[in-house]
Amino acid sequence: MRITRTTIAGIVAGIILLAVIAGYAIGLPKADDSDELPSLPDHLGDLVALSVASPTQLGNNNPQAGAAFAQATPEQAASAIKTINAGAVSSDDKAAAHLARLYGDATMRSYIDGTNKSQGGQLAVTVVDGHAGMVIPGGPAETVSASGVHYDLKRMGAALCAGQWQEPQAASAQGPATGVAYGSAECRIERDGLTYDAYGSGLSLRQVRDLLQKVVDAR
Repeated sequence: MRITRTTIAGIVAGIILLAVIAGYAIGLPKADDSDELPSLPDHLGDLVALSVASPTQLGNNNPQAGAAFAQATPEQAASAIKTINAGAVSSDDKAAAHLARLYGDATMRSYIDGTNKSQGGQLAVTVVDGHAGMVIPGGPAETVSASGVHYDLKRMGAALCAGQWQEPQAASAQGPATGVAYGSAECRIERDGLTYDAYGSGLSLRQVRDLLQKVVDAR
């Protein structure tokens, strides 16, 4: 079966959309006096910016993309990764521009875990002018015992964090046993008049906090 550039790009379209979704959905504070925003790095711990990710890193994060790249010719793979990287740049820029119209200066970058160590971990990091606003967990901030879903809302060092995860599930007629499943996670830190926000999926709350702290400390 021939795998085209369009096929591969379509498989990872959901990854590229992470930055746009986060940019429109995350409630960030109103702008204050402008401060110079930091440049977000190409690599953040085990994560790599989607705009510079390689076919191997994309495959580690998304098995479907990995299978498509494996069947592609070198020329198809090179063309596809160029399109995907460029799409990520465009997506990040559009999300940042949308935020800037609302809040003042803003920068954003989308990342994926290209090491195959997480559950397809993805992260959108945003920095804007202003003071840290409220972070909410998207749930009742307690364990829903019937399903084993946890909604966490906590302060972790300098960060305010909220997220959700599900306890391991035993094997049953409905399916095989599963490990801890991480849903959405968000952390926010205020430093020197700027708000740093990280919104991720497939990553624990502590992983998101630690990655965001790396961005803050690098400034």
